[in-house]
Amino acid sequence: MNSHKQPINLRFAEKLFLHVLKDLAQRRTSTYLYDRINCGRLLRQLLIDGDVLTLVANRRVRAPLFFTLTKYGEPKRHINIPEECLKYLIKDPGECAYLQPVKMDNYLDHRIANYGDNDISVRDLIKYVANNYGGVHLDPGQDDKVKMHLVDQTIHVNGEGAIFALLSSVIVTTLAALYPIRDALLEALLADNDKMLFGEESKVIASIPIPNSTNEKVGTLSVWLKSKVDQEWYKSDKQKSFPPMKNHLWELQIHKDESRQLHVNLLGLLGKDYAFTADVPDYKTVSPQHGVHVLIAWDYPVITLYLQGKEIERKEMEDLRPNETKAKRP
Repeated sequence: MNSHKQPINLRFAEKLFLHVLKDLAQRRTSTYLYDRINCGRLLRQLLIDGDVLTLVANRRVRAPLFFTLTKYGEPKRHINIPEECLKYLIKDPGECAYLQPVKMDNYLDHRIANYGDNDISVRDLIKYVANNYGGVHLDPGQDDKVKMHLVDQTIHVNGEGAIFALLSSVIVTTLAALYPIRDALLEALLADNDKMLFGEESKVIASIPIPNSTNEKVGTLSVWLKSKVDQEWYKSDKQKSFPPMKNHLWELQIHKDESRQLHVNLLGLLGKDYAFTADVPDYKTVSPQHGVHVLIAWDYPVITLYLQGKEIERKEMEDLRPNETKAKRP
């Protein structure tokens, strides 16, 4: 098995980051428990899971990434916070207080609370809501979660459990830290004449070379025609078009007309189009669970259409592709 890790499509990660961040911001002020729980899921997605979405999304624009902690006393050295970050931070943290920027890992390890002798880190909090409260998983956990359950059930702050009060603080800090990346990404997308919308062409993996078929003159296409909207389409006289199937070599189009005939068109195979027409099979032979089975098989120079396992029509094939084996001119 090939364990080589495929490169992530950075544009996909950037847009996913923007959507997740927007989702978090929209749920932030909600008092509905379901939204609060999902904030834990979104934080885990942004800061903890996998290759860490925030770090991947920031690879191209390289915006400053700092999380700020409120410290008291005199700072040991001058603290320089980038201008891109300052506009999202509180102007005055309070008397004898200052803002200390830290890296993401340091923030996740930061002790945000303690219960007795048990410290609770930002990472603990996010994982508890996401992994045990149902943000991603629903699992009360073993003894290692007792401290979180005790805090959740015995302490209330501002009319809500301490767990979600603490989560509110994490959300505010995270949004302030990640908004500079958002701003840089939106500016970069605008410069590329792109938008944050996802299209069908968006893929999680960066573009990879398309392998050539070992032998394009032999092949099989097998599809089941099924419709969620019109489950018994094969019984009616209405027109029905199915979504096309295609790759870089061919495109398969299938349409049923009002006379209950199926038009099966395979376009571009060896540079030629092949059109088949056949009656819709008797509905008694059709399984509602699977639909109508269409199979096209070719072994040059013959291509054959089958419906429900029954041979319908054969055609002679042509190879109209440019001859790539011709000797090049010196």
